[in-house]
Amino acid sequence: MYIRSLFEANKHVTQPRQQREIIEQTEQLLDSYKHPDPYRPPTAPGGSKYQRNLPPPSAEAPPMTHKEMHV
Repeated sequence: MYIRSLFEANKHVTQPRQQREIIEQTEQLLDSYKHPDPYRPPTAPGGSKYQRNLPPPSAEAPPMTHKEMHV
């Protein structure tokens, strides 16, 4: 609610430089609230199950192209 109130208090700002500065300050504030060990879905990169049980690599040769078949 605090961050939302900051946006409401600055909604009248129309200068791009001031807007950019306000956004940067807000991003810094959000970074200060980040959890030190963020949640990652298990199957997402960095998750505990990422790339587990991948299918084995194919031992077959890649399919031939049309040109290779008629050489």
